[in-house]
Amino acid sequence: VGVVAFLYLWYGVPAIDGTNQHWNHEILPHWTTAENDKFKHLIGKRHDPPDDIHAPFYPLRGIYSSADPHVVDSQMREIKASGIDTVALSWWGPRYREGATDTQGVNTDDRLDAIFEAAKRHNLKVAIHAEPYPGRSAASFAEDIAWLGDKQKRGGGEILNHEAMAKVDGRPVVFAYDSYHIEPAEWAQILGKRGSLRGTELDIFVIGLWLEAHHGDELARAGFDGAYTYFGNEVTGFGGALRNWQAMAAEAQRRSLAFVPCVSPGYDDEGIRPWNARATVQRGENGATYR
Repeated sequence: VGVVAFLYLWYGVPAIDGTNQHWNHEILPHWTTAENDKFKHLIGKRHDPPDDIHAPFYPLRGIYSSADPHVVDSQMREIKASGIDTVALSWWGPRYREGATDTQGVNTDDRLDAIFEAAKRHNLKVAIHAEPYPGRSAASFAEDIAWLGDKQKRGGGEILNHEAMAKVDGRPVVFAYDSYHIEPAEWAQILGKRGSLRGTELDIFVIGLWLEAHHGDELARAGFDGAYTYFGNEVTGFGGALRNWQAMAAEAQRRSLAFVPCVSPGYDDEGIRPWNARATVQRGENGATYR
């Protein structure tokens, strides 16, 4: 699997997708009244592309669609040239599932095939980053995996058995974001030693989110194969704090979990969360945060 980069497929432009997608993201509220009062002149407003976008960095190629095959091919080439081995694709489940979209109403299911083919051309591997949706359960997660393994129902190409699919011990790699919202006993019904996915053609190498200290124990009891931190800063939970990674790695080893710490150099979401400046990781510091 090597070095993994999370890639978001939610971008769209009117010429290809009929409307702007994510470039015009609205500014989100904080969960406290006090913080919202500080930014009440901004909360709820939308960005206005192409000149005003939600991100602090402007793409050199301009705003683009994640469904544009030329963009996708260029991105895979650039990712490979940067030394990355695997891209993990944001995916909210089958396109048929009601509510299986991100907060902006975008479902990325129909964009997977083009990414896999482009990754294959550039000798990259691809993993799935399974995002949460309303009502997600262990059972619906298993249905989602079955969808990826059913070429006929999807109406697209191979996914789980695609040549570019990242695998560990012969099993496709899937990251499960916000996995802690489902109880370990429920996860174990599909991921435990006798879980419904284990030993079948849909058996996958599943990596759950380790956000708080007790999640290591929960992930092991649930039957996950690994744990990832996703966040890479000192303010977003126990798992994102670098000072905890050595102990987390040792615990993961004791529990027979793969440990995947994540870094986010240049992370800055103040364009949609102006109250989140503490989570910003400065860009151009030559990796000092992670040394």
